[in-house]
Amino acid sequence: MILLLSFFNCFLTAEVLNLTTKTLPIKDSYGGTIEVIQGSEYKLKNFENAEYAINIELKKNTTSPKDICFSKQSTIHFGDYESHHKVIYNSTINPDEEHANDPSYYLSSPIMTNMVHTKQGLAIVTSDHNLLNYKVIQNYSSKTGFSTQLLSTVDFKELRKHATELEIPQIIYVPFNEYIYIIYSDQIIGGKAENNIELAVIQFSGFQTQNCYINQIKVYHNFLFIPAGSDGLHIYRFQASGQINYDNTLSSSNLFFKVVPIHLTDIVFSTSNQTYAYILDQLNGVTRFLVQTDKLKIELIRDNLFGLVPIKNAMSLAVSPDEFLLVLKQVGVFQQLIEVGLSNSEWFFLKTHHLTGQYFDIDIGPIFVLLRGKDEHRIIRVGIYEEFEPDYVFYSQDDQYTEKANSFHEQYVFIPKLQDVEFYNDNFAIGNDPSKWSFNQSYPFILGLTQHTIVEIPYISQPPYVYCSPSSDEDIGIVYQYDINLYSTACPDKDKYLEENPTIPFQTVQCLYQESFKVKAIQAQGKLYDTQFQVVIIICLILILTAVIFTMIILYRRYHKQEESLTSSIQGFENSRGYDFEPNEGPQ
Repeated sequence: MILLLSFFNCFLTAEVLNLTTKTLPIKDSYGGTIEVIQGSEYKLKNFENAEYAINIELKKNTTSPKDICFSKQSTIHFGDYESHHKVIYNSTINPDEEHANDPSYYLSSPIMTNMVHTKQGLAIVTSDHNLLNYKVIQNYSSKTGFSTQLLSTVDFKELRKHATELEIPQIIYVPFNEYIYIIYSDQIIGGKAENNIELAVIQFSGFQTQNCYINQIKVYHNFLFIPAGSDGLHIYRFQASGQINYDNTLSSSNLFFKVVPIHLTDIVFSTSNQTYAYILDQLNGVTRFLVQTDKLKIELIRDNLFGLVPIKNAMSLAVSPDEFLLVLKQVGVFQQLIEVGLSNSEWFFLKTHHLTGQYFDIDIGPIFVLLRGKDEHRIIRVGIYEEFEPDYVFYSQDDQYTEKANSFHEQYVFIPKLQDVEFYNDNFAIGNDPSKWSFNQSYPFILGLTQHTIVEIPYISQPPYVYCSPSSDEDIGIVYQYDINLYSTACPDKDKYLEENPTIPFQTVQCLYQESFKVKAIQAQGKLYDTQFQVVIIICLILILTAVIFTMIILYRRYHKQEESLTSSIQGFENSRGYDFEPNEGPQ
């Protein structure tokens, strides 16, 4: 390897300062008044081009104290975990029971620990030193378009007989020689990816890794890169026979052009017009190298214009080519995800995502980022400049960190004991060869490995929208007027603006959808019929009551006349003379 040195200062940086922002307004309005049936929900506007809604402001311009229209942020909907997982590795272990104090437990009660894609399917390594070789076949009845078939189980306990505690290995597949390698801290075991894999210890000198972070040993073409802490970056070359030869080591003098303390923990590769390697150092930050190789040798050329991104105490690194870097770092008992925007050979701090959970790996999907934790995994929306976020009001002075971490519409997906995950969008392909078991499916999905199951969970992205839902009879007949201000990350005008201004970072431009509309709640037809029927019944009751009253009046008048006649007769009888029926009283 050719290592180019320079006399530049080790803290040279290409950070872009004093960034300017731009807002592109998009105005629209609805003619007339929109009628919404009372008791129903009407989706008024679906902002399909908005991608992420930074903030939605729905302002009512009427005096009514009630609201009948509301806004909904963009969301990611996942399929139910219970309906989209398959147990493929049974065990006597109770998944809900913790065994953190017994490091040898999982050697006797095994779990699946990691997986990798091969030319024909999946290779999964278990804690009791077995390799499960799965073939992936097309299945039109499956929601994801494929299903798995176990080809063989390879027992390599004899090769790991010295191990007394569980160690989570990294498993990699190298298309160059079609070998599978299982990498432990003190040993590499490998074999040709065939139906019946034969595993053996890969003998070579110079290997040693104490890196405790998962999935941070990387393959680029026929080279293996191992971040080795204070020793630097070890580079090895794969042979067609499966053997691995030591190539070189990048030390601090190569990274910073002078001897300084370093502790390398991760490396990622980004390929677009050119291929870059981003190297993460816990003590200093992130540096970038241009990668050039002819498969016989590899050359890493430091990008002096890019310089150093000063982020310390970092754990993991991910990159989206020509767009952004994501750095997961520890801050006391909390974690932060630092989003760094990329602009040619320059960079800028885009946003700090404050986290409340504990995460250990970053998976970049087509439309969102997944921070992988133990059971709960956080969905991160990227590409939103921190200057564009609204000001939040914190009500709890003693827990502002928690409120700030959850203030921006964050979402989570629950997949218990998730060990590894991959995103798939339009097809299911391996590496750079889409002809290898590439299947079409109805929805994008994530393929995950838990301790006992294969997880195939589809997901859909719901764009932001505005809906109206009048629920009360008091809303009927009232005309409500609303103004919409929706700040978003995408719109057709933004694409055109960036084409005309290619040097402007796309994260510093936002779109403002401005719309106004009038809406009136009307009564449902069925309810109108019910109301008319009730009116008819009331009228009939009134008529019946009126008839009863008239009847009572007539009867009363007749009774009154008879009473007057009888009274007159009695009075006449009292005034007439007749016999005295009282006994006469004589003298005593």
